[in-house]
Amino acid sequence: MEAQPCELEKQFGALKTCTYVIEVTEQELKSKNDNLPEVDERTFALTNMALTLKYSGSRALVWVTDMQTGNPVQGAAIGFHGINGALPVSGETDAQGLFETDLPLSVFQTQQKEWQPEFWVQADKSGDVAFIGGDWNGGIKRYDFGGGMNTEFRRTTPQNVTL
Repeated sequence: MEAQPCELEKQFGALKTCTYVIEVTEQELKSKNDNLPEVDERTFALTNMALTLKYSGSRALVWVTDMQTGNPVQGAAIGFHGINGALPVSGETDAQGLFETDLPLSVFQTQQKEWQPEFWVQADKSGDVAFIGGDWNGGIKRYDFGGGMNTEFRRTTPQNVTL
């Protein structure tokens, strides 16, 4: 297999700030279960806002900054969304780009994972939307790049760095 470049702007024109879903189908790789082509779907946001979410116990803090200037984003609408569609917590960022709130974690529990609340936070300001998952704790995994669970990506020889 060979990597194929995908120039989205050539195909669709200038992309606007928005949430997108991209689906990639690999015709050569077939699913072991049903022999259909493998499909990978990813959701991403094209946005000018960066969100930081911290929560512990029954409190949460969201910090929204402008990714081009690094300045706080005042007046962004914040919503905590449950996977069942509920929006039990909402508000707006202050002059420092902060929104702090009580967080009723029991509202975000599911039968499958009652020990781990499932939610995401969305920020919206003048049509620019950004989001972050409440369960983001691992980021990108090494098997996302074709390596197995035990693949090592460390250097095999030590590197000396002088500062």
